[in-house]
Amino acid sequence: MKHNQTYHIAIYGLGIAIVFISTMFIQIPIPLGYANLGNCFVFLFAMFLDEKAGFIIGGVGSALADLLGGWSMWAIPTFFLKGLMGYLVGKIGKMEVTSLRSPYLLLASLTGTLEGIIGYTLVGATIYHSLPTGLTQAPGLIVEGIVNMVAFYMIYGALNAGKVKQLFKR
Repeated sequence: MKHNQTYHIAIYGLGIAIVFISTMFIQIPIPLGYANLGNCFVFLFAMFLDEKAGFIIGGVGSALADLLGGWSMWAIPTFFLKGLMGYLVGKIGKMEVTSLRSPYLLLASLTGTLEGIIGYTLVGATIYHSLPTGLTQAPGLIVEGIVNMVAFYMIYGALNAGKVKQLFKR
């Protein structure tokens, strides 16, 4: 049992670090924030592990990037939005995803992407007390979502072909 706990702590730590790095160091400015490749790795860890890992890895890794990247007012919303994103992708990912052609793979990545777009638009509107202001970031979030889905599909396909998911089963 102790080995299993140590293994999960190590995998979660690795996931948090990868999400943090891909969020913190790949930043493209958009209104009210920045676009990054963090969602791609939230999706990957949620798909290869489960919804609990998706929540923790997505929430903590992304919130740390906001805290250390100068966007501290977004850290708490990011924790919950990216955590929920990871949870949803992981939950949907449990359903018979065996190849890139699985409709559940598309459903999982699309659900996570839409949750992020809608969530950040609403949080931006709340923080800045203006729905039009919140909506200014929607085009950038949509582009970011598409880029992250494409990157996710490419990396997931390569890792899935290499039977990497079996390595996560302990």
